[in-house]
Amino acid sequence: MKIKVKNILTKSEMARFKSETDEFNVYFDVTTKYEQHEHIYESEVVMRIIFLNKDAEDNNDEFPYSNVLLDCEFSGNFEIANEDIDTDIDIEKVMRTNCSAMLYPFIRERIARITQESLYRKPYYLESINFIAVYSDWIKRISQQG
Repeated sequence: MKIKVKNILTKSEMARFKSETDEFNVYFDVTTKYEQHEHIYESEVVMRIIFLNKDAEDNNDEFPYSNVLLDCEFSGNFEIANEDIDTDIDIEKVMRTNCSAMLYPFIRERIARITQESLYRKPYYLESINFIAVYSDWIKRISQQG
């Protein structure tokens, strides 16, 4: 299997920090989509990062705009070629683990720059993520939902 990064871009970004002392919780979401052309998958992985004011209440994934301190969405487009035509690949797993891991360092750098240039005034470095564990958790949630 070969993975080619076609492009990485910022789809949207908004920062509304009020001061250097803002406290927040970080929310993270990954969505994927792809098209298959014989043994090649054209795929898109979208990551959304939200910093929500720590004093805000969690209302079932609905974030009141007034409590959002940062909201950024990033997209990576990949070409995934399955060289072994006799073996199927789990494209969803590849996108949520391999492709996400390739996209994430760019997101970490951009978030650090946004927070440093905002009223927060210091870079915030997102923690490292084990995308295999995140994928396993996602599979469990999906299977529990039926």
